[in-house]
Amino acid sequence: MIYNKKKTVAIIMATYNGENFIKQQIDSILSQKKVSVDFYISDDSSNDNTLNIVAAYKKKYPKKFKKIFCVRFRSPSKNFLSIIKKIKINYKYYAFSGQDDVWHSNKLDRAINILDKGYNLYCSRTILVNKNLEIYGYSKLFKKPPVFENAIVQCIAGGSTMVFDSKLFKILKKNCNYNVPSEDWWLYILSTFFGKKVYYDKFPTIFYRNHDNNVMGSNASLLSKLKRLFMVLNNELKKWNNQNINALKKISKKNIPKQNIKTLNDFISLRTSYKFTDIIKLRVFRQTWFSNLMLKLFFILKKM
Repeated sequence: MIYNKKKTVAIIMATYNGENFIKQQIDSILSQKKVSVDFYISDDSSNDNTLNIVAAYKKKYPKKFKKIFCVRFRSPSKNFLSIIKKIKINYKYYAFSGQDDVWHSNKLDRAINILDKGYNLYCSRTILVNKNLEIYGYSKLFKKPPVFENAIVQCIAGGSTMVFDSKLFKILKKNCNYNVPSEDWWLYILSTFFGKKVYYDKFPTIFYRNHDNNVMGSNASLLSKLKRLFMVLNNELKKWNNQNINALKKISKKNIPKQNIKTLNDFISLRTSYKFTDIIKLRVFRQTWFSNLMLKLFFILKKM
């Protein structure tokens, strides 16, 4: 009799003061169907019971909890990316995980099935829930293709939905030491910049929990959109773009599609010196007509 060995996914989890919800998240990952998981958890100076909770899981499941790291970045993106270079075992699949969401039981199996069809990065919509897991909506449905022309100005999915293959992991590992605003946006940028295939799943695979301690939270509410508008006007978006561009400039262009190099150079040029006609013809785009309109406005106001 032939037994099918379960495929293993390396779970990359960054934590900080997550004692209220981390058990539900870990349990939802341990309950994934048809796959096995190995946890790599990095805690960024929590002062609550988070590390004790994680240590209890490691004691109960020593084979599944490979490494627990303690760092002091006070930055979710730096914490996430610091884990990448510490993973010494070679896996075929990797997944980012937050500390306070809840995954559908088939999330990883669904993602792996899609990756096995030739994709390098899987990401998806989310079901929006409050702290009590009560549903109040869905993340926006994006319909335009996930390509570099989009990635350079927008991240289409949260890191907690992202599952990626070993090819993309190697690219990320070589480029995880840069100071970038977010690990999920950076992964989307890298995958498309190198010409890798991204699958955006219109079917939600996680409950995305919004609560008072979220670093960013969902962008679905009017208040969140106003906060983001204020951040743009306060040059936060421009700062983030500077970080991403500075990192991209340092990457060898040997294996980068020529069109992506041109898109990057055009984007850089347009941020500092522009003509209105160039803005109208701009190839980079966001996923909705309104956000595209705002994109052009931000270029005019030199907020990009």
